[in-house]
Amino acid sequence: MWEEGKLACPLCGLSMSKGRYAYSSDVIIDRCEHCGGIWLDRGELARLRAFVHRPVPEDRLLMAQMEAQALKKKAQARELSQARATGAGASLGEILRILKEIFS
Repeated sequence: MWEEGKLACPLCGLSMSKGRYAYSSDVIIDRCEHCGGIWLDRGELARLRAFVHRPVPEDRLLMAQMEAQALKKKAQARELSQARATGAGASLGEILRILKEIFS
């Protein structure tokens, strides 16, 4: 979640947003919406590197893969539903391909 920060961007001088790099990283970065600059405080680059290169527990990796597959199947089901609702754009072969992907 990004929130308005009190710091001015060193590059363009406009107000920056402050937010956590990733949900569990504990690394807070400053980001300038205007010029796209990303700014870190002392020591945050090392903490960011440590976070990015940390070993990912296998259960988290498997959960992420399952979530990605579920999202893909939802998108495919939505695509099939839209094709059926409009009655256009999807041939029988295309519908069978989508169904095969959903249930495989």
